Amino acid sequence: MVQTVVFSTMSTAVGLNTDITNGIFDRFRSLPIARSAPLVGAIVGDTVRLVVSVAVLLGLGTVLGFRIHTGPAETLAAVALVLLFALALCWVTALLGVLAKTPRTVQALGFVLVFPLTFGSNVFVPTVTLPGWLQPWVQTNPVSLLSEAVRGLMLGGPWSGPRCSAWSGSWPSRRSSHRCVCVPIEEGFRKSRPHAVPATGAWQSEGMLTVPARLLGEAERAAVQRILDAHPIAAAQVAERVNAGGLSYRADARVFGYGTRRRLESVCWFGANLIPVNAAPTAVDAFAEVAAGHHRVCSSLVGDADAVLGIWDRLARHWGPPREVRPCQPLLATSSVPPILSDPTVRLVRPHEVDVLFPAAVSMYTEEVGISPLTTDGGRDYRDRITDLVRARRAYAKFVGGRVVFKAELAVVTRHTAQVQGVWVAPDWRGRGLGAAAMAAVVRDSLRRVAPSVSLYVNDYNAPARRVYDRCGFRQAGTFATVLL
Repeated sequence: MVQTVVFSTMSTAVGLNTDITNGIFDRFRSLPIARSAPLVGAIVGDTVRLVVSVAVLLGLGTVLGFRIHTGPAETLAAVALVLLFALALCWVTALLGVLAKTPRTVQALGFVLVFPLTFGSNVFVPTVTLPGWLQPWVQTNPVSLLSEAVRGLMLGGPWSGPRCSAWSGSWPSRRSSHRCVCVPIEEGFRKSRPHAVPATGAWQSEGMLTVPARLLGEAERAAVQRILDAHPIAAAQVAERVNAGGLSYRADARVFGYGTRRRLESVCWFGANLIPVNAAPTAVDAFAEVAAGHHRVCSSLVGDADAVLGIWDRLARHWGPPREVRPCQPLLATSSVPPILSDPTVRLVRPHEVDVLFPAAVSMYTEEVGISPLTTDGGRDYRDRITDLVRARRAYAKFVGGRVVFKAELAVVTRHTAQVQGVWVAPDWRGRGLGAAAMAAVVRDSLRRVAPSVSLYVNDYNAPARRVYDRCGFRQAGTFATVLL
């Protein structure tokens, strides 16, 4: 919609110049009308044409599957903002039409103006995915600010504050009459959102100057690895994914960083999960700003409790209510062989036993997450995940009478740690003392065969599980939090 109206304003310049060249304006001068009438009439006519264009565009988009995620008031505000911007731009193109000598000259000058505005913006791709040298221009480009505001108004998410206030002050060629319309809007936004700092692309929150988070690439792999290695237990989930796929472009996830190119301070994984690593309050602000500007694609936020809860505080109003918030999950780790006896019948699951393991895995997932993994695609993706873990020799179980009574997986493996997830005991076997010896077997084999340490995180209220892990030698290495969406 933004691109359509920006390009449509070129017809104002071409039409005016054609009329002037053909002598139509000379005829207007002989008529008893105001000198401004032909020019104002052309602008008003083009504005009406833009209204029709926007209506047709929204109607066609609806037919093709586009859906507005906000209300009628926000939609009308988005359309009004686009038309207001187009009206301002029409006066600029009208000036070109009056000054140029031929319609061809108008077209040439117009495209010199319009192309950097549209293709040097975030209309097609997020700003953080663009080269660093281009981002300052994109961040201050009025078309970028307009498109972000329209996305927020029509799809949900941030739309005021730095975006609209910067937009209302970033068009120096706007006439004072247009400023009279935009300045009150800007002042209203300033009361409710952080202040923009257009010169640096940063924004302020609670008195802190926050550098925007940026998309990381393979060139910064060493800096990312230093952060991950400095937090071998807490960063295990991100480390495994980075080690497997690097930092190059991928369709399912992104890795964002906070800090300068010379000194990267924090990283955050944006994918099926949102996972911050070493995120101080300023980094929390920056990562939350990036997440709020995108549609929610993750199913949970997990990681250091302060960072996760801080990000969620800023995201809750954009992403809606969570299914559950688990604010305190002790992160436990051990590098020592368990001091208790291990259950010798706990072993690796063999590939032909996936059908026996899968019902137990579904029961564990449903108990832990609150929804069944079978609800979306019949459980195909979840079954594939379990199968992959079995083939990788990372799934353990105890079988009794042809059924699983205990299970656990090494869901995350790095060169520093093997992170255990999916620990489950069959309901009719709980309270028999099975868990400690079975878990000791998993820890013992993992230390011998997989990694120099074993880690996991557990809900603080799960007293029986915490007693089991304590008996196996686990000690607290941090505190996680999880937000289930």
